Amino acid sequence: TPEETDTLANGGEGDATAKPGQWIYWNDQNWCNSTVTASEAKLDNGTITLTYTSVGHCWFGMQLFYKDATHAEGKSYKLTMKINSSVAGDITVNGQKVTLVEGENNVEVTYTEAAGKASISIQFGVEADNTMIAAGTFVLSDIVTAEVA
Repeated sequence: TPEETDTLANGGEGDATAKPGQWIYWNDQNWCNSTVTASEAKLDNGTITLTYTSVGHCWFGMQLFYKDATHAEGKSYKLTMKINSSVAGDITVNGQKVTLVEGENNVEVTYTEAAGKASISIQFGVEADNTMIAAGTFVLSDIVTAEVA
């Protein structure tokens, strides 16, 4: 389970390793001819709420990162969480495409911790399609990581 913090900081793209234990969000500032604006980004008792608007497209226009200082490089972990989404579409969670429906979604991915990378990396779009999910509100809760034997 990610370390509890009351800070959801705005950082640079990929700025997940600067401060282990802190959630970082990054929103596009005119990359790919789009302007993605976070109108709400908050962390409250382990629940993250993101609301954003977008113009144009850029699959990585809105991103979330978290670096777990207790994870070991080369070990495998399972990430589970709930995402309540106001829109349907595809996102990327730790490099894996996840299809969200409007409403409640149970997400589960397995990944290997890599040096210099975020333990949790979420892009609100999919690289292969080079598309971003429609603007909306996303509530992430019950976020847990566990080592896979």
